[in-house]
Amino acid sequence: MRTVLLALVAGALLTAGTLPDGRLDREDLTGVWQNRPSLGAGWGDVYVFYPNGRVEFRISQFDCESRNRGKSGRWRLEGQKVHIYFQTRLYLDGGALEPALGSCSTALSLEGAVERERPLRYPRHVVLEAKVLKDASPYPVIKLNNLRFWKLSPDPSGYP
Repeated sequence: MRTVLLALVAGALLTAGTLPDGRLDREDLTGVWQNRPSLGAGWGDVYVFYPNGRVEFRISQFDCESRNRGKSGRWRLEGQKVHIYFQTRLYLDGGALEPALGSCSTALSLEGAVERERPLRYPRHVVLEAKVLKDASPYPVIKLNNLRFWKLSPDPSGYP
């Protein structure tokens, strides 16, 4: 009995980071996908897919001096291709550059800025080829145009 229980636990751990049949569906893609398998002092580059079709691409929080925070828009899944229609630019308004402290990878940090959205002058349609990977990670892993992303949360509100 103990051997059977250990085998079941080991099997669950080995498959914890995989998607069931190797194909993505809308529910599989919904959530927070980061370009790193763990969360350190901040988020790396992140895609946040919402079940209502909204998407955000956020650049790394370690770049503390950039006003650019990413883009947002709509998404849909067509086979193994993710179609994203970016319509809005996310940026930081105001604030002042100060010497960076803590987890910044930059020498300066933009302090006191407020995040805002602005419509893109030219909305952009991006097609990402999605491939499910088998990985020993505790999180599901996909490649989007040959870049790895780990699903750190199935709940989009898991991104701050």
